[in-house]
Amino acid sequence: MININYHKTIPQKAVFPTPFFTNGYATLRGYVEGYSTKVIKYADPYSIVAGTLAKNLQMADDGSFEVRIPICHPGIYPVRIPLLYANEYHAENVYLEPGQETVCYFSMFNNPPKTTTEKFLYLHTLYMGDNAEVNNELYQFLKKPENTVQTLVSTDSTDEYQLNTFTNNILKIKRKEDEWVLTHLSTDAISEKTAKIIHAQNNNIYCNYLVNYNANREYKYKRDNHITDYSKNYLTPAPFSTTFLNTLKTTLRDTFNLMGKESAAVLHLLESLPEVRKPDYSLLSIMKQMKRDGIKFSKDDETLYTWFDAIHNLNKDAADSFDYYQALTSKFKSKYSNHIDDIAAKLQSQTPQQYLKSYLDLPDFVVDIMTLNDATNRLNLPMAMPLARSDVKDLRKKFSNPVFGDYFEEVNKAVGGTLKENEGAVLKDNRGLDPDNMYESLTKPYRGEVILLDFWETWCIPCKMGMQQMAPLKEELKNSGIAFVCLASSSSPDDNWNTLAKTIRGDHYKLNTLQYPALYRKFNINTIPRYILINKEGRVVNSDLGHKTNQELRTILLKLKDE
Repeated sequence: MININYHKTIPQKAVFPTPFFTNGYATLRGYVEGYSTKVIKYADPYSIVAGTLAKNLQMADDGSFEVRIPICHPGIYPVRIPLLYANEYHAENVYLEPGQETVCYFSMFNNPPKTTTEKFLYLHTLYMGDNAEVNNELYQFLKKPENTVQTLVSTDSTDEYQLNTFTNNILKIKRKEDEWVLTHLSTDAISEKTAKIIHAQNNNIYCNYLVNYNANREYKYKRDNHITDYSKNYLTPAPFSTTFLNTLKTTLRDTFNLMGKESAAVLHLLESLPEVRKPDYSLLSIMKQMKRDGIKFSKDDETLYTWFDAIHNLNKDAADSFDYYQALTSKFKSKYSNHIDDIAAKLQSQTPQQYLKSYLDLPDFVVDIMTLNDATNRLNLPMAMPLARSDVKDLRKKFSNPVFGDYFEEVNKAVGGTLKENEGAVLKDNRGLDPDNMYESLTKPYRGEVILLDFWETWCIPCKMGMQQMAPLKEELKNSGIAFVCLASSSSPDDNWNTLAKTIRGDHYKLNTLQYPALYRKFNINTIPRYILINKEGRVVNSDLGHKTNQELRTILLKLKDE
């Protein structure tokens, strides 16, 4: 049993880790009083985007738990706590630091709430160990601001001033929240460390509202006008104003703002906004970059730019005065040939994150985090598996700070450790397969058995989803005279194939560059996954079985087996 007075004797560090970005494991252990579900689902912050990867944390019978979590900076991470009186979970925000241990005490012994709004008030929490003071203060004082900003969104469509007004109103509300933090700090209600974390959280919340401005305005317009068609936008997005961009830049440049859990949402939304996506290499995109670089356009140049922009936004027919604008285009290309070539080469070499960096003048660590998030999100896929060593090596080259490369390697290893080998997985030797007689040499050893050929690759998400769905059926039909034969090509990295194939029941062949094309040509394979059904005599029954439910597939296979 945990001593609930333990936290009083633990000294609280008054500073954050130095350097801010550093690799380490945060230990989270604790006790859930009243626990009875046997498993608590914990959002494992393997990524800067907290909670992108989920991990089941096995609980002891007495409700205690312990887990070590790789993180590379201090911050707020969500822990999902089961609610005994409802079939759902409550996300408890816990502040963690690399190398620190946090102890949690959650009490479930409370009467069920009478209303939905009360249900989370019945979870009593106490923190001990490292960062106990901060976590207890956050539990008491960290309240998400009311959604008052939604009422500030205008329904008008194009006036840029409205975005500036909205931005200023948001900043006014944020200043009030900051005053609230300073008031509690001045009365010693919260520590300086807690004040800094809440301030970071406030910054991210309001940047989140800013980035969502156009989406929220579009939603409000459709709601107010009873429009149910969500397949298209009815309002022209308001362009980013100077005030808007400066607010974002100020927040994103401060590393401490990453401690707020909303920082992940802000970075994700930034990458998805059409205004800051990496452009194509059209003349319009090049002209936009020239404007950002401070190149002054003549009157004819501005006329051409306006025309291109109108066509791009479907506000003008391309055939309108085509000869006139074609002449302006030729004149522009001749005048700025060197600029155009240089900018086109620059745009082509940039990653989307690098383009975003130049667009918003962001520091290197923001690009590193976005790159890291993209990489870790790849691990949050069906049958997630570690990246090959060569892929990790290439990824490390993209980081300006090697800490992120070290961190990703730890995450990659952790994900690999979650894969369990299947005793029914057999990695076969492909050296006996004759490329000139591929079908016969592949299927001959299986005469007398029904064969389901499965063409797949380790990088193919639908393939892995199909494998995952079919897993229970394979277990059910093992030793039943039905052979599941899985075929991959050299496009699947050796490390990935060796790791993942061992987790999937069936006979696995990794075919070389002569063997695989022979089967591709025979069956005219253009997409994967591809399922081919072969009877006991080795005759193809269905060369493109398509997607089937397990029940449908069971019926087909057993019927063919009994023939």
